Amino acid sequence: MHSLEGFSPMELNTHLTRFMESEKDKYRADILMYICLEIQRYLGTCGHVSNIFIHSQYTEARRKLNECALSSLNCDNNYIRTSCVSENYLWESGHLNIQSPYALLWTVVYYILKNFKLPTVEEHTLLELRNLSKNLIYSSIPGVELLHAYYYFEPNGLGDYNCIHELAPNRSNISRCPFKIMEFYLSKSPPSTRRSSFFYLKPVANYQDSEYWFEPEPLPTQGLSQIINRFKMVYEIMDIFMTDGVARFVPWEIPMPFVNSLVR
Repeated sequence: MHSLEGFSPMELNTHLTRFMESEKDKYRADILMYICLEIQRYLGTCGHVSNIFIHSQYTEARRKLNECALSSLNCDNNYIRTSCVSENYLWESGHLNIQSPYALLWTVVYYILKNFKLPTVEEHTLLELRNLSKNLIYSSIPGVELLHAYYYFEPNGLGDYNCIHELAPNRSNISRCPFKIMEFYLSKSPPSTRRSSFFYLKPVANYQDSEYWFEPEPLPTQGLSQIINRFKMVYEIMDIFMTDGVARFVPWEIPMPFVNSLVR
């Protein structure tokens, strides 16, 4: 019997997909996500370079996990704020970090989802790099340093909802600071993208010797939707949207006119 590290990516993809299909009625989606995260963390400690959440060999497993997430969001038990996946766990497991393009992208998506409260992929795709601004507020008192700094999105003719939210520094934990992470994301993006009509960039395949980690083209919508749906299984995200209003915590496939009718 193989240990996990003995399976090829294709074999592991097959086993994971079959497991989630057979056990989806027994385990909540957040538990299935936790299992995938733990397997990925274990493989990382064994020196495996393949990643369940990145590489094409695991496409079917990611698709099945996404189906389970959507199914969970459509169930009545979604009203119960419970999840075994926390934000702290995402950091501890390495799913959130700034050490690679994909992890950096996931971290940016997570903080935008959390701070701007945008639950649908349609809302995320309306964000534009050219409308992202940084505001630095200094004290008028001599000798007093910067009082506040944050990133925000300027109006783009599609409403000013995003303008009331911001990515501010986390002074208690600088390694998990949304403001610094956004700065790093921009520094790893080609300068030409600052005029782009999209916000999330497609990671490059080989980044070790590259100055920039992202291509000047948008992240495919399908990939973005899977990232968002995974993060909806995280306790802190679930809690935010349940508190803010269950009507906004909906699967991204639901048409926006229907979503708008719910939140009016």
